[in-house]
Amino acid sequence: MSDVCFETVAPPVFEEFAFHERITGDKEKHKKKFKRLGSLDSRHAIVAPYAQQLRLVLYPEHRDRFDPSIFTHNVIEEFVEMCKTANLPSSMIMQFRERYQLEADSCEFFSPKRLHKLAKEFKRLPWPVAFQLESLLHNRLLHAEDLEKLLSRVRTLISRKDPAYVCELLRKYYGELKACPSCDWRESPLDHFTRLERQFKFHPRQPSNDNASKGHFQCCHVTITPTRMILEGPYAVHSNRVIREYSQFEDSFLRVDFRDEDRLQYRWACDVDGTDYLDDRVGGILKNGF
Repeated sequence: MSDVCFETVAPPVFEEFAFHERITGDKEKHKKKFKRLGSLDSRHAIVAPYAQQLRLVLYPEHRDRFDPSIFTHNVIEEFVEMCKTANLPSSMIMQFRERYQLEADSCEFFSPKRLHKLAKEFKRLPWPVAFQLESLLHNRLLHAEDLEKLLSRVRTLISRKDPAYVCELLRKYYGELKACPSCDWRESPLDHFTRLERQFKFHPRQPSNDNASKGHFQCCHVTITPTRMILEGPYAVHSNRVIREYSQFEDSFLRVDFRDEDRLQYRWACDVDGTDYLDDRVGGILKNGF
C-alpha cells in the first residue's frame, strides 16, 4: 500500500453515486447518476472549509504468479512517470523510496469548540477588524492557534489605536501572507505581524469627491463555494440609491456571490444532479444566513 498526497489549488469536488438506488421507469431521473456534495459527512463539513489536501491510497495491481508475496507492478513508479509526462517539475514531487514512518498528531486546529470560541472573540471586536481576522482564517492563511496568539496583540492595538488603523494593518498583513505564505518558515505568524507593525505607516482614507460623484464606496466581499467562504476587501464598488441613503453605515453592506470551487459559475456534467446541493447550500444560506 502506498499513499499519494496532493496540495490542491482549489478544494476537491465531492460527488455521491447512487449505487443502490431503486430502478423506476423514469429514464430522465436515472440519467442523473451522481449528486453534488459540499462535504462527505457532518464531521468532514467542519474541516472542509479549511482543507485543500487530497490523499489517495494506491495498491500494487499485480502479484508474481509463482510467489504472491512479490509485486510485479509498482504503481508509485508509474504515477511518477505520468507526472513527468505531464511536465510537472520534479521539485513538486517528494518521494520516500525506503520504508518511512510519518508521525502525525491531532492538533485540533479546526475543532468545533475552538472555532466557536474564536467566533465569540470576533464578536467583541469592531466589525472591520473582525472581518479581516475572519479572512485570515477562512482563506487558510492562519489556523485557529495562530489567531488565538494574534488576538491578544490585536486587542492591545485596538485599545491604543483607531480601529481603522488596525484594519489597514491587518489588510497589509493579509496581503503579505497571501503573496508569499511561506516566505520564511523560521518566522512565526505573530513575529511576522510584529515586524510588519514596526514598519507600517498608516494613511487614513480620505473621502474622494470624485469617487462620490461616480457612486463608489468601499465594500467587503464574501464568495460562498460548496465547501468554504472566501472573504476579501473592502474594495471600491459601484454604489446605488439605497446605499447612498445609508452612507454612514457602509460597513453594514456586504457583496455576496455563490461560486464553484474554482470561483467560476456553477456547472456540472449532464449526469450530475445539483438540485439538492442548491437547495441545501445556497437555499440554506439565503434563508438562515452565515
